[in-house]
Amino acid sequence: MRRTQRAAAVAVTIFLAMGALATTVLVARAESPNPADPTGPSAPVAGMAPNPADPGAPSTAAPLARAASENPPSIAVVVPSDAPSFASDVPSAERSTAPSAAEWRDAKPVKLTRRGPRAASCEAKRVREWLRVRCQTKTFAISLLGGANEGLSFWIGGEAEGQFGEVQLPLRRGDRRVVQLWATESDSTGTSVVEPSLTLQELWADGDAAPTVTVL
Repeated sequence: MRRTQRAAAVAVTIFLAMGALATTVLVARAESPNPADPTGPSAPVAGMAPNPADPGAPSTAAPLARAASENPPSIAVVVPSDAPSFASDVPSAERSTAPSAAEWRDAKPVKLTRRGPRAASCEAKRVREWLRVRCQTKTFAISLLGGANEGLSFWIGGEAEGQFGEVQLPLRRGDRRVVQLWATESDSTGTSVVEPSLTLQELWADGDAAPTVTVL
């Protein structure tokens, strides 16, 4: 009975916290394969029109007590030393359609402005002004905490792929966006709780020469 009451309390806490997270929250859960990109499964996007070349997938969750550092990524990605930065290869102001699956397969790595220790498993690739970031850390959900959802897509890999989290977005002047990846942990009672894992921030202010993208 006590465990049931605790579970109910946790559910209420999550429900209340969801409303405070942001005005726009999308839910991402991977349950069906992505037909446009065989490298990663996805579910349809909720709350926005899916990208016809690369449909995204939805997400929502709320932070609870345990630290995300208790669920560190298991795979470290080495970024090539010659990978371009956003400053050395500034995205064009021209607006293009989202890249095809074939274009993403041929895309080269790009350096993020900053990649924190917890984001060591994250790899970024770019095609024209489009950026795709994949983090090989077990992901339960992905949500947009703030900023526009224009062109934004999410994916979560299946269990056989380690439930990676992936975000695709355009880099355009005037952007301000924060995307949250979420993970699940068990508390001291064995109850599964949802908590923040990694945070992707994209900013391209009007006075900046190039965009800033961090994953922390």
